[in-house]
Amino acid sequence: MKFFSKIGFIYFILLILLLLMFKSYDLMLRKHEKNRQELFKTNDRIQNLYDNKGINEQALSILSESLSGKKVDDTSYIGKEHSLNIKSFYIPYVINANYDGSLAYNANSILKSKKPSYIEKINDKIFIFFWSGKIIYLDENIGIFDYENTDNLNFVELPSNLNGFKAGEHVDEVVMQTNYWNGIKDAIYIKNKVYLSYVKEVEDNCWNTSVLVADLNFEYLNFEDFFTYSDCLKNEKEFQGVQSGGKLLKLSETEILLSVGDYRYRTLAQDKESVFGKIIKINMDSGEYKIVSMGHRNPQGMTLINDNLLLATEHGPKKGDEINKISLNIPFEEQNFGWPIASYGEHYDGKFRPEAPLKKSHSDNGFVEPIHFFDKNYHGISAIHNIEENNNFFVASLKGGNLYIFSADDKNFNNVQILETFFLNNRIRDILKIKENLYLLTLEGILPSLSFLKFL
Repeated sequence: MKFFSKIGFIYFILLILLLLMFKSYDLMLRKHEKNRQELFKTNDRIQNLYDNKGINEQALSILSESLSGKKVDDTSYIGKEHSLNIKSFYIPYVINANYDGSLAYNANSILKSKKPSYIEKINDKIFIFFWSGKIIYLDENIGIFDYENTDNLNFVELPSNLNGFKAGEHVDEVVMQTNYWNGIKDAIYIKNKVYLSYVKEVEDNCWNTSVLVADLNFEYLNFEDFFTYSDCLKNEKEFQGVQSGGKLLKLSETEILLSVGDYRYRTLAQDKESVFGKIIKINMDSGEYKIVSMGHRNPQGMTLINDNLLLATEHGPKKGDEINKISLNIPFEEQNFGWPIASYGEHYDGKFRPEAPLKKSHSDNGFVEPIHFFDKNYHGISAIHNIEENNNFFVASLKGGNLYIFSADDKNFNNVQILETFFLNNRIRDILKIKENLYLLTLEGILPSLSFLKFL
């Protein structure tokens, strides 16, 4: 009897401890949510002013300069299996198009699209490349920088021949952004050279996705064409410049990948002679390219799993975003992902198009199935990044403001599922791993920010 009394007492104590643990966890979650809401107040106030015409885009960009480098957010996100801490700092997104160093931009509709930016680690510095052509870097050695104990980052603007609005007097200027959709689409650094993908006006009102290159120089970057081609698409009918792709990925010191969207010329994605709607591999020495995969709409992100395996995010039609698994050692004809014949999404206008029927099964129609697709209309998938442990990887979204952690059943990545969903309340454009347990994100709130992410 005494034995059972002792067992009962032990169970009673364990029950009390369990209740205390749940109570403590509940209080932690409540505190976390309260802190999170407080930290979003600055952005929300600015957004409310903007929505109610209390502040215009020109004032926002000036505000961005004045808040440059200041910490805006420090939030821990508690997941089921993983928890994160994210610290965010404002970054200045105004384009400085004048050579005399003065502030120069116009408060028009394209100012909104100056916020998107891409991150690249160059030597020991973190560079940020904006759609507009503006280039800044963090003036710290990122390998030893103690970002956790600072409230302010120091950004330096790097001059270049990328002009944000229109061609000027300098013959070497590269026109970056003449509307809301063209400009820089990604950046990588290889062997002391900086490569930028961008939407290029090849001839009058005719566009494609090309690549620029410049020798690294901390005084001035002079870009010139590295990879371009004569094929281009006219801005007419259903043309959509935001469907340009442009993701760059280093394979080796001599090869890179480039994604090219279909610009809403949908049928070109199935044309084996066209570069549009493809992922291509470019030889760095010769400039020649080979098609790796086809049947793409707008590939936004790519990450290497190993030397022969690639994951890519596809910004699809309404309810049709995808994650695709691509092999680098089989013919591209065998890696046709079906667009615009097959898609689990639907056209935004709801119309049926015989040339783009969007049949729901890929495999039944001779195409490769995505390893995951998003059947909601609030994602807007963007970056993807391999976490390099437990077959996990990040996927970011624009419209949804979510950062996902996916998990694969095995190293072949045939079956994947969402492990965690963290709502960051911001469009997430890019992800880059800096070192062990440290990633960088670029966020596009009402004011853009650079965010440091680590696992807790």
